[in-house]
Amino acid sequence: MKKNSLFILILLVFIGGNAKAQTINNVPIKDIENKYIEIVANFGRGTVMNSFTLDLGQTNRIFTARDLQLRDQNGMLLKFTSIVDLLNYFAKNGYELANTYTLAGNQYECHYVLKRNR
Repeated sequence: MKKNSLFILILLVFIGGNAKAQTINNVPIKDIENKYIEIVANFGRGTVMNSFTLDLGQTNRIFTARDLQLRDQNGMLLKFTSIVDLLNYFAKNGYELANTYTLAGNQYECHYVLKRNR
């Protein structure tokens, strides 16, 4: 019985120690302290999302485009099939949609403001 308990404990420590979350600039999504973030989605003709950028409201540091990419636990770039897929991803990570807007004359770009739920 003691051997089984010890094995399970070691296994849990090993798994827990190697678990990583999805990250932005190596910070897990759930650990981002910003109350609001913004997604700027770029669309081609129609409703297909070509790309997106994230605005975390950081004014004290210049981020490269690579810094603001969403990555999985293995460091691979996350891909989303649509803006709804991306919004659902953030909803699972504690954000809700607060506002959307477009800038006059730019029909291929839409801004989504998300608010932290905590």
